[in-house]
Amino acid sequence: MTEHSAIHGRLKGEKRTPPSPVTPALSKAIGLFQDGDRDGAARALDIILSEDPENEVALHVRGVIAMHDREYERSIQLHRRALARAKNRPDYYNALGAAFLGAKRSRKAISAFQKAIKMSPNYGDAYFNLGCAYHDLGDYQNAVNAYATALKQNPKNNSIYNNLSDVLRKIGHIDDAIVCLRKILDADPLNVTALRNLARAYREQHQLTRSLKCFDLALKLEPDHADTEFGRARTLLFLGDYIEGFKGYESRWKLPDCPPRNYPQPVWDGSEDKNLTVLLHHEQGAGDTLQFVRFARLVKERVGRVIVEAPTHLMKLLLTADGVDQVVTSPDGVDFDVYAPLGSLPRILKTTVETIPTNIPYLQADSRLTDKMATIMRGNGLKVGLCWAGNPVQPADRNRSTKFETLAPLFDVENTTFYILQMGPGRKSMADAPSDLSFVDMAPHIRDFADTAAIVENLDLVLTVCTSVCHLAGGMGRPVWTMLSKLPDWRWFVDRADSPWYPTMRLFRQKKFG
Repeated sequence: MTEHSAIHGRLKGEKRTPPSPVTPALSKAIGLFQDGDRDGAARALDIILSEDPENEVALHVRGVIAMHDREYERSIQLHRRALARAKNRPDYYNALGAAFLGAKRSRKAISAFQKAIKMSPNYGDAYFNLGCAYHDLGDYQNAVNAYATALKQNPKNNSIYNNLSDVLRKIGHIDDAIVCLRKILDADPLNVTALRNLARAYREQHQLTRSLKCFDLALKLEPDHADTEFGRARTLLFLGDYIEGFKGYESRWKLPDCPPRNYPQPVWDGSEDKNLTVLLHHEQGAGDTLQFVRFARLVKERVGRVIVEAPTHLMKLLLTADGVDQVVTSPDGVDFDVYAPLGSLPRILKTTVETIPTNIPYLQADSRLTDKMATIMRGNGLKVGLCWAGNPVQPADRNRSTKFETLAPLFDVENTTFYILQMGPGRKSMADAPSDLSFVDMAPHIRDFADTAAIVENLDLVLTVCTSVCHLAGGMGRPVWTMLSKLPDWRWFVDRADSPWYPTMRLFRQKKFG
């Protein structure tokens, strides 16, 4: 999580172009804000601006209050008006950039921060916020550079060290990230944000016991913190403690990017009742749905009817899943008694590593589609499917995905025909690969996962990164080799070459980050 410096210490103005006159009323409004009375300050400033609409100081302070109240677009407009009156105020540009950051307009924020820095080259807050903007865009090297410059101006600022550690973790410099976090904790041993980030860093170093201890201390200091609870749960899952791990995994519903469904029907508690109809709903990526739909068979053993709600591109395939009676794309108009998120089924069913359902295959390819694909896939020798990238929207995609050219050495293997299974933005890297590579691109024949399943059924091996294709092949019981980054997802543990989730899968682990 990044922290934004925004407008620290910038409300009284700096010794630049003289601002609008600070009247007693304006001085009082600023004082109210600095004393924490935002509502009182806002009311006072609104009165001032009604009488003097172009008072740049009032516009600025009112814009800062709007930003604190998450009224980002209003803050942007107020600061633009202030800057129309005083174009050479770096603090106004810094506040404008902070408002752009809040509005998720990071490129506009970068422009504003750069203007502030051009006017005031030693402006530490602006450098910090510039780092935050690059951070949000995933431009991690520029973020590192900006944070490093900010630290020269503010060498004891814990927020800068925290954000820098997060970027360093993301680019694989875990040791350096830990150094940053230790600097914070040496000065402030109970800094919860640093403890939480240190727990993540230790997990990424595969020091899982240390990771758990840091998460435990962070939770002791700040109970019920969703991000800490979820991070702790992931460490427990890495450790193979599925009972406690999946219990903590429920904290995902407290996170801002994972809102719960909140249907009027109750959540299924695992009870056996053959009169019940259960709705199991898709909640994350396609890979998660394909992994967890295996539990539908166990659900079906306890209830009368199982309905799965999932995106259109999964519908036909999920109809083949063991225990599934119906697949819908929306719960609207669907009659059900109880529901459960697919990712909650391991907790509800009290799953351990030893009791993971391995009713493989639990996903089936349609026989007619399989025959159709066979007429297209007439290559000689071993038939190998390739997939090298996941959905770039996924936060960890930078770690798990690679480029097509990375797989180029495979094409030297004799008596082998390669079939491209890659869909989506990852296909762009095909343009950079050597032009003499021979393969069959199956993308024109793929409309949904049922088509991909039919292709996989005709392959001797699937070679893929950690994305939906590996779960598809594994769930079908087909031979699949999965390439994992140095920082894998919890489901792959940290040191196994096999997977308890998929008996036909082999795991190939990256030896170092990069």
